[in-house]
Amino acid sequence: MTEFGVARWYIDADTLGLAHVLIRARHDVTFPGDHGMRHTSRWTLPPCPVQQTSAHGTEWIPGGVAAAGTAPLVASAIRPDSRLRYPLV
Repeated sequence: MTEFGVARWYIDADTLGLAHVLIRARHDVTFPGDHGMRHTSRWTLPPCPVQQTSAHGTEWIPGGVAAAGTAPLVASAIRPDSRLRYPLV
């Protein structure tokens, strides 16, 4: 069982639609610009460390996502060149 109030998954800005669906189904999902408020107070998270949706991967992966201990879900992970674009994922 996962701990409430702790984000485990970070959804990239390219998939914000998915993020808005997932935050209703899971309590451990965050995304760029997320203020942390949820439909129930038990699911409330701290604000996402990444506030700009325009931040480049080399900025948000090590500085926000990895530092917070969350696993990133990015749209580019399915692209053949993703290892070249985001070597930190």
